[in-house]
Amino acid sequence: MANARARTAAAAAVAGLLLTASACADTPPMVQPTAEVPTVPTDETPSPEPSEESTSDPSDSPDSGSADIIAPATDFDPCTVLTAEQVSTAVGYDVADGQSQEVTGTIKCDFLAPDGFAFVQWAPFPDGMDGAIEVVGGVFDVTEEPAEVTVSGSNRAVQVGVTVADQGSGRLIYVEVNGGYFQIGAMREGANEIDVIPLAELMLAESA
Repeated sequence: MANARARTAAAAAVAGLLLTASACADTPPMVQPTAEVPTVPTDETPSPEPSEESTSDPSDSPDSGSADIIAPATDFDPCTVLTAEQVSTAVGYDVADGQSQEVTGTIKCDFLAPDGFAFVQWAPFPDGMDGAIEVVGGVFDVTEEPAEVTVSGSNRAVQVGVTVADQGSGRLIYVEVNGGYFQIGAMREGANEIDVIPLAELMLAESA
C-alpha cells in the first residue's frame, strides 16, 4: 500500500507540473508522463482507535506535536482559500485568478501570469512526498538539489530549484502535513530565483 501511494504521488507530481507548464506554453513540453499511473488507493486500513484503558501521557507520544499540523480534507481545493492578490504578493509578481483542476487524485490550483505561473497542489497521499520529490530530477532540470526548509504548520518541507523548458526557472516546495502533502511552485521567465516559502506559509495559514 505504501508503494502504491508513493507511485500515485509521483505520477500526480509529474502530471501536475506538466499540466501547469502546458497551460503557459504555446506548445506543450516535450516531456510527457509515460509510466503507468496507478489509481488512488481506496482500501486504506483505518488507524486503530486508542484504548480507553491507556494511561500514557500524551506528551510522551512522538506525535504529540501533531495538533499544530494542519489536516486538510481529502477533497480540499486550494482555489477556495487563495486569491490572486494573495498569491501575487507571496511570489512577487502578478498572477490571474486561480483555476482548479483534478490531477490523478489530487486537486490543483493554477495561477497563470504572462511570463510565468504559480500553483498549489494538494495530494491526499500520506507518506507520498518522498516519491514525488524523487521524480522531479527525471523530468526537469534541477538547479538546486532538494533541501530541507522550515515552514510553520508542517511536519517537514523540502525545496528544490528547477528549470522548465520555455517556461523559465523557479522553485518547488513540498510540504508534508497530516493526511498528505502540498506541492507548491512558482516559475517565471528570466527569474534567477523565486522564494516559494511565503506561498507555502500562506497556503498552510489559509487552510488551517
